[in-house]
Amino acid sequence: MIAEQLDVESAVIVIVDGSPDRLSMVASSGLGEVAATGLAEAIRNPGHPIARTAADPVPSFDVPPIARGGPALRSHLPLTITRDGTTTVLGVLALAHQRPFAATDRPLLEAAADLAALAIERDRQGD
Repeated sequence: MIAEQLDVESAVIVIVDGSPDRLSMVASSGLGEVAATGLAEAIRNPGHPIARTAADPVPSFDVPPIARGGPALRSHLPLTITRDGTTTVLGVLALAHQRPFAATDRPLLEAAADLAALAIERDRQGD
């Protein structure tokens, strides 16, 4: 598993529900119930790094968290698809980790984000 190889302590997938200001956490790993509930509330703030990544889909790696506790660093990868020249943000993959990712790790993380975006798109098409 990618998370184990890269020492990711927790991961969250947040999806965009219609517009970048409507976010829903749909999957998490490594978060306790209290932390997951707190994060679900925190991402409602447009200034939260996950909300900012949904609004401006640029990956950020190895940034300090805005709240105390947990691992030392966070990385946020937009989950996007491009069809007919138009890029759509489907969500964000957010990771918490202790050590910075090596430059060689980033393509692996971006590939994981691409696969997550594809899975979300396929799920939505099934609705």
